[in-house]
Amino acid sequence: MLAYAGLVDARKDSGKEWLLLPGEAGEIIRHYCYFLYPKLVRAIEVAMVSGTGTGDSSGEEAAEGTAKTVLIAVDRSIAAWGLVYRQYPEHEDRVLAILLHLDRLRKSVEALFPGARRFRRPGLDD
Repeated sequence: MLAYAGLVDARKDSGKEWLLLPGEAGEIIRHYCYFLYPKLVRAIEVAMVSGTGTGDSSGEEAAEGTAKTVLIAVDRSIAAWGLVYRQYPEHEDRVLAILLHLDRLRKSVEALFPGARRFRRPGLDD
């Protein structure tokens, strides 16, 4: 987890890896700190509704797409917090707790939505 954290931003979908600059870390952390929960709740709600036997594959796709957005946000958050971890060693314990929480969240989302990483978002992943 820490080997990846902060070295490279998670924008690898286009085949490029983008370096994360120190000033961007705070922006990313602030942007995603309130973003993750509602997106994750939406993905779970859509999955629950589409899993009621209605045969609605568009609901399943919407859940996978939203879960992919959550995973990208978690990856970017881990990268940003990894940079904070290296820049401020005096806060190591608190930052490690956050990194651990984000890693567990990522693994849980990947377990709930195994196809999320492969999902192609029209206009974004093309």
